Amino acid sequence: MDFLTRLNVQRIEHIVLSVAIVLSVAMGLGYTTPPVHAQQLTGPAVGESLIIDPRYPGPHTKVSASFKTSAFNLQRAVITWRVNGKVVLQGRGETIYNFETGDVGSVLRIDVLAQDSSGKMVVGSKSLTVGDIDIVWEAQTYTPPFYSGRSLQSPGSDVTLLALPTVVKSNGVRYKNSELFFTWASRNSVQNDNLVGFGKDSIVLQNNDLFEPLDVVASVSDSQGNILARKHITVPVSQPKVILYEDSPLMGIRYATALVHTFQLFATEAVLTAEPYNMSVQNRIDPTLQYEWQVGADRLTNPGSIVLRPNAPGSGTARVQLSVTNTDTAAWAQNGRSDISVSFNTSGQNTSNANTTPL
Repeated sequence: MDFLTRLNVQRIEHIVLSVAIVLSVAMGLGYTTPPVHAQQLTGPAVGESLIIDPRYPGPHTKVSASFKTSAFNLQRAVITWRVNGKVVLQGRGETIYNFETGDVGSVLRIDVLAQDSSGKMVVGSKSLTVGDIDIVWEAQTYTPPFYSGRSLQSPGSDVTLLALPTVVKSNGVRYKNSELFFTWASRNSVQNDNLVGFGKDSIVLQNNDLFEPLDVVASVSDSQGNILARKHITVPVSQPKVILYEDSPLMGIRYATALVHTFQLFATEAVLTAEPYNMSVQNRIDPTLQYEWQVGADRLTNPGSIVLRPNAPGSGTARVQLSVTNTDTAAWAQNGRSDISVSFNTSGQNTSNANTTPL
């Protein structure tokens, strides 16, 4: 056998061996996927599309994987799904596989192989490492001392947001915030360079859509730009509330008992104090707040509190109305009202109809 004949035989043997290897891999004989970098997603095979929804799932999240191709009709093809090398779904036309992620740091390799009746095959693969971001927020609005609730967003108020990512490296070590590149985005807030950067785990946003919720998306990526986790939240917006309380000489402002509809006056006088919840002010007597009281026919504009003092013996009722408006131009839509009925019974005392005296 001459040199050229031997060379041609070797070429044929090489081609046959290559075809055998391709077929064995495609048919699942020793079918494996290459190791993937620690981060979330790798691209699918050229011409095919393996879609993960949601794209960046958190821990214990329901996920849908779908496979598409223009090579042939997948509804007539036998499709095999593997997760971390194990067959989890197989059948004709099985273009969608639903699953649930595990704990933070768990890695899932998803491989799909489709074969039509002629033997033609296409494959796709993705890999994801489960990460998560918690986002906590608080509006920069006023609430009374010792209030156990959270300051809420009101029209025109600023909102402080803090991202708490939980993402791990390939060696199982958790990323420090200083190692992560934070990207913040909001459809209804001004976008600028202050919303991105390494270690940028907190921001302050103002909602430009006064009466719409604030939509915020935070994502973190590594130094190579691989997105590790993403979270979307909606911060609700609410109108401020004005609530009245009795200010007792002995007990101070009685925050445990809000005066919502009625107030019974037994003593010779009582002090009513207003608290403007969730307005963009430092305290209840902030100079930007405008108070307008009305008790019967009397009108007062004094801030904060009034004194109710019946001036003749007897019983009766008086309507107390209060309107509070934030006069700051950035918070012009912040206002609240309170309306209660005051009943008094001072028989035998030197009192009569309800009157008001500014503090």
